Amino acid sequence: MRTTLIRTPSNAEIVAGIAHGKCERAKAVKSMISDIYDTVRKHFEWRANMSRTAISARCPDCSC
Repeated sequence: MRTTLIRTPSNAEIVAGIAHGKCERAKAVKSMISDIYDTVRKHFEWRANMSRTAISARCPDCSC
């Protein structure tokens, strides 16, 4: 039966793994913030469009 040696990672490999994890987390946070920004922007665009629609739907002959 053959034995397998398990090599422990070097400090450089550990540091590289931590750095990679931080990079992945930063990408995820940036994506989440971008999604929130897009949602807020779409809300205000919708609100402006609704306001414009309400103003243009008024009777043109009266001063309401």
